[in-house]
Amino acid sequence: MKILIKKIRHNLWKLKMKSRLFINFLKRRFTKIKRLFIKEKFKEPHNFAISCTKRLEYADMAIKNINSMHYLNPKSKFVIYCDDICFNYLNRKKFWFDYPKQTTFKKINAKENKTWQEYKTEMLIDASKKDLVCVDADAIWHSDPKLDKNKITFLLISRKMKEKESEKFLMESFFGEKEWSNFYHYTTGFLSLPSKFVTPKFEKDCARYLKEILNEKFETLSKENREGLYRLSEQIALNIAVQTNYPADKITVLKPPRGGPKDTNILQSLYYGCANRVLK
Repeated sequence: MKILIKKIRHNLWKLKMKSRLFINFLKRRFTKIKRLFIKEKFKEPHNFAISCTKRLEYADMAIKNINSMHYLNPKSKFVIYCDDICFNYLNRKKFWFDYPKQTTFKKINAKENKTWQEYKTEMLIDASKKDLVCVDADAIWHSDPKLDKNKITFLLISRKMKEKESEKFLMESFFGEKEWSNFYHYTTGFLSLPSKFVTPKFEKDCARYLKEILNEKFETLSKENREGLYRLSEQIALNIAVQTNYPADKITVLKPPRGGPKDTNILQSLYYGCANRVLK
């Protein structure tokens, strides 16, 4: 009975989200027409990057993400890093963008045996070197972000590593670094990593920690914990690299943690990968 009630609530929430998206579509169209006749003052625009590989669902969500920002600030620009599948799909869907000239597609060198976590890490590094702000495709904007360009800004603090059994095991037993258990697990649905922080050592650390996690079988952990580590591997690797290379006063967050996918403060994360257990 509890499972049924949970499913009903989830379906009602999805229906509510679809209704809200349709209403937002009408608002965006009206606003775009209004801007042809009435000049608006906008906040300082940002240049964003989105990773979009393996699944066309991410391409559709990226379009919604970008349109939600352009409703707030049409001056902001986006670069979508995509593989062949998403690149071709997005080119066919250009008319879905409210301000298509503000978005460009960057085709990446795709390999079948590469995971989306590896693609995302490569995108984060490449985009950050160009001072682009990285954001997940499955997110909706509700207000312009304010950034401190002298700090690394994550989306929010999820927990400390030691508060989750599998992550505590990873820090203390796998990497053999007990003090790493006290690291925060920052979520990377939003990441402003100014180029001055992307040193050669930092870049190598990100790639190395990610590779070590993805290559390990973790046979002593439950299937659920193993899958959780693989799914969050790029996030965990980035967290370790940031917190081993930079002091805490150089790290901040976009917003405090609140209500998961229902949290509409600044940037609403929809957690598609988590909800659908996307591992590769």
